[in-house]
Amino acid sequence: MEFFTNGKAGFKYLEQAIDEAKDKVEIQMFIWRDDQLGRRLLESVQKAADRGVLVTVNKDQLGAVFELAEESRKSLIHDRIPFKLLLKSLGIHWTYPMKGKPRRCYLVDKESVETLKNHPNITINNNKNLSDHTKCIIIDDRQLIISGMNFEEKEYSQDLLGRCYFDYMLAVESEEAVALFRNDDDRIHRDLKIPSMTFDIIRNSAKGFHVKDGLLDRLSQVEARLDIVMAYLGYGEINRKLVDLCKAGIELNLYIPVKANLQSDLNLRMAADLFKRTNEKANIYLCHQMIHGKLIMVDGDYVTFGSSNLNRQAMEVLGESNIGFFSREYGVDEQILASIESIRAESVQVKRYGDIKYNLIKALLEGLV
Repeated sequence: MEFFTNGKAGFKYLEQAIDEAKDKVEIQMFIWRDDQLGRRLLESVQKAADRGVLVTVNKDQLGAVFELAEESRKSLIHDRIPFKLLLKSLGIHWTYPMKGKPRRCYLVDKESVETLKNHPNITINNNKNLSDHTKCIIIDDRQLIISGMNFEEKEYSQDLLGRCYFDYMLAVESEEAVALFRNDDDRIHRDLKIPSMTFDIIRNSAKGFHVKDGLLDRLSQVEARLDIVMAYLGYGEINRKLVDLCKAGIELNLYIPVKANLQSDLNLRMAADLFKRTNEKANIYLCHQMIHGKLIMVDGDYVTFGSSNLNRQAMEVLGESNIGFFSREYGVDEQILASIESIRAESVQVKRYGDIKYNLIKALLEGLV
């Protein structure tokens, strides 16, 4: 197993894995932006197809909303999207301005998409709103790569504001893990007192929305310490569970960005509520870099991570996929804890309730939308 705590190492590994693929490459991706990294990954995919590898790309049309709203404002895989999605994209662009963004947005030209679709070894599914936030790659039916990382340059280097991204990727060579993921063999309950080298998957899919119940199950088993690195908060039931854990004496360390690219005020409102209701016992760290990871570590060992945030969209709306494992069994616990320490070094710890500043009206609106 390989566990990556940043995009530079993760995408270098992914490109090599695609370059070494012999039979099949299957990609499920939410955002695939037209930028330096996005084009480089597409080139790797095309080269694999040229040498006979069968490539399938499932690209969620909903992801184009964010491709056209942020950063380069260019989509690499979509040549058209429904008008209502374009309006959503414009709404996000206007609501969350960022210095350096282009004034106009662009879909890829139709000829480029047709060239991909006409390749005998490439299947592109890009015309459906799947509402699936999953980021997953399967290679040769034997390698599972699952991540919180989209295909975009800011995951590899930095965003327009010069911030590096904290995010995670896991790669495991295991036909059993691939079969587990393919078969929707979700494990809503897992006994965290019995460490093993088996993986577990919790997800929202057409067969059932299990992320909420799966995460609540893991949280209910914390004995001493809970570390959460999270891009987006917002789900009341999860927040209430964290309050209960903290009041019961659990050491809670929560890391969120001080300014997220989306729903930043909602994030801060939820963090402030958590801090207040735990009588300021929760350890809340506001990171000056961008946290895009979605990782929960229980008692310094069991980890679940993937695409699932702790907001309403992840619990009730979007398809999501998280993978869980015992990090000590794989010898990556110190690596993950070191990553968390790196985030802490880039953060300011909240000392008083009044230290968390947010716009209440924006937070309420973000909670609704």
